[in-house]
Amino acid sequence: MLPLFPDERFIPSLKELPAKGKRPTVALIYPHSYYLGMSYLGLQAVYGLMLERSAFIPHLLFCDDEGVVYRHPGELRAGYRPPDLRRFDLLAFSLPYELGYINLLRVLTSQGIPVLASERSRLPLVVAGGYSVTMNPEPLAEMIDLAYLGEAEGGFESFLSALAEEA
Repeated sequence: MLPLFPDERFIPSLKELPAKGKRPTVALIYPHSYYLGMSYLGLQAVYGLMLERSAFIPHLLFCDDEGVVYRHPGELRAGYRPPDLRRFDLLAFSLPYELGYINLLRVLTSQGIPVLASERSRLPLVVAGGYSVTMNPEPLAEMIDLAYLGEAEGGFESFLSALAEEA
């Protein structure tokens, strides 16, 4: 069906995504500080594609060293409550460096989301992409549901369309 995804049988079932007509929500997470993430052009490209041409509703998030997610550093004050990532349909981690793998685990743990994909029986679907994932996805194989390999401009739009069609 999709020439870009010859192993589509490995894409997890997305039957739990919202019904047709309702756009699924995605948390696009850069697992480092806001300042690093906003200077990373790869993240900007992915977020831009999602805003312009995606069937998903994207929310751009960052995290601190303890795995606490936030939208802007100004939110990190006493009494701050991070968004509940379990309410999203898709968690998309942008991982340009291997150092982000640790924060991916911290984010999942701090949100009460099982770290191992085999222990997650329902949404959110955990997807990872970025340079480090493209070069070597194996270290994350047991923790993520799906890896996006390659540059966003090369096929990310088709990737998102394939996920949306499964809904």
